[in-house]
Amino acid sequence: MAPIVAAVPPPTLTPPAAVQPVVSASADWGSYTVKSGDSLHLIAQRHNTTVAALLQRNNLPNGGRLIHPGQRLLVPSTASTPAAPAKPAAPTTTTYRVAAGDTLIGIAKRHRTTARAIAALNKISVSSTIRVGQTLKVPTNGAAAAKATARSAPAPATTTTYTVVAGDTLIGIANRHRTTARAIAALNKISVSSTIRVGQRLTLPGAGTAPAATKAAAPSPAPATTTTYRVAAGDTLIGIANRHRTTARAIAALNKISVSSTIRVGQTLKVPTNGAAAAKAASSSASASKQPELSTPFNAGGYSERHFPTTTVAAAKKNHEVLASRPVPTREQAKAMIIETAKRHGVDPALALAIGYQESGWNHRNVSVANAIGIMQVIPASGDWAGQMLGRELNLLDPRDNVTAGVAILRAHLRTAADEETAIAAYYQGMASVRKNGMYDDTRAYVRTVQALRATFR
Repeated sequence: MAPIVAAVPPPTLTPPAAVQPVVSASADWGSYTVKSGDSLHLIAQRHNTTVAALLQRNNLPNGGRLIHPGQRLLVPSTASTPAAPAKPAAPTTTTYRVAAGDTLIGIAKRHRTTARAIAALNKISVSSTIRVGQTLKVPTNGAAAAKATARSAPAPATTTTYTVVAGDTLIGIANRHRTTARAIAALNKISVSSTIRVGQRLTLPGAGTAPAATKAAAPSPAPATTTTYRVAAGDTLIGIANRHRTTARAIAALNKISVSSTIRVGQTLKVPTNGAAAAKAASSSASASKQPELSTPFNAGGYSERHFPTTTVAAAKKNHEVLASRPVPTREQAKAMIIETAKRHGVDPALALAIGYQESGWNHRNVSVANAIGIMQVIPASGDWAGQMLGRELNLLDPRDNVTAGVAILRAHLRTAADEETAIAAYYQGMASVRKNGMYDDTRAYVRTVQALRATFR
C-alpha cells in the first residue's frame, strides 16, 4: 500500500454545513433497511437521489459515514418518478497480473474503480485471497484502459534477503518491508503458518538492498547513565522504554525484575538513559501523571530507524508532519469517538478505550517509526484489512476512520480468538504470531495493562 501522506485533507471535527437535496420537494419518502455491504452512495443510486439528500433527511452525524446493517433510513419512495438517469457508457475491461503486496483495494485505487466491482467481475468475494501472478479482470473505461493496461504489466520484481532475529514473525517482517506474509511465504515456498527460526535467511519481495538492521552492526553506545521514573496509570515496561529510548529488557535488568513482572502505579524504577536524554527523562518522570500536550514528537516505538526500510520511515515522518500541522481531536473528543464507534460495532467501549489509551494515550498525533498511525496506532496494511472488512476505504489520518479501523480490527480478533486475552494480544502481536509462538513476555504485560485500564473505564 502506498504510504499515507499530506495529500489527504485535514479531518473535520465539526459537522459539515447542510447540503440541500436534489430530490423534488414533492417526492414521498419511505423506509429502507440497510443491508450488509450497503453504502450511502449505493442506496442513493438505487433510489434516484443523492448522498447529500439522505444525510439531511436522516440527520446523519459526521457525514453519515457509519451506517450499519439493520439501520432504518428514510429514502424517496418508488412512487415518485424522477427523471431517468443518463445511460452510462458501456464499461470496458482490462487485465491485471497480481504482484507481491497487492490487495483488491489497492488495485481498485490504481484503476479508479472499487474492490467490489473487481470482485463481481471476477466472481469472487471482496475478502477472497488473491495470489501473486493471478490474472484479474478490472473494469475500466475509455482512456483509463490504456493506463490500466500499462500498469497491469509490472516491472520485473527484485528481491532481497533478510536474516530472522529473535521475536520475528512473518507478519512483523512483512509489515517492516511493506509486503505481506503471504507474499513472503510464496517466495520461500513455505506456509504462512510455518515456524521461522533465528538465523534463517528469507527471500523478500522488493527493490534495492535489505534494511540496515540485517547487515549493519549496532553503533557503540555512549557510557550509560541512569535516571528514575515513577510509574503512572497505564504504564508498561515497554512503554516506559519507548519514551526513554531504551528496551524493556534493559530496564528489567537494572531493576532486577523480569520483563513480564507487574509494575505498580507509584513504583519508582531506574531507567538507563544517555547524555542529554537524561534531563528529558527526569522531566518526563516528574510529570508522568499529567497528560502530555497533543504535540507528540516522532515516536520511535522502541526501535531505531535502522530497523525499518527507509521508505517506511519516510512515510511515517511525513504522516507525523501532516498530523502536526492540522487540528486533531482533544483527548475527550477522541474518547467520545471511541465509545460511539465501539457501540456501533458491538465492541465493549471500555475495552476499546483501554486499547486506544495504551496505544497512544488517545493522541491522534502519535505516529511510530513503523508508520503506526494515530489514536489506535494502525499501520497502513492493517488499515487496508479493516477497509476490506467494512467494504470501504479508510483514511488513517482521519481520526474517525482511524478509530473505526482499530475497532474493526479488535472486533475481528474478538470473533476469531479463543478468548478475550488472546484477542487483546493479537491486536498487539498479530493473531498469526500469537497462535504460532504464544504470547511474548511484553505481550502478556500489554494484555494485563489493557485489562487493568478497562476496569477504570467501566
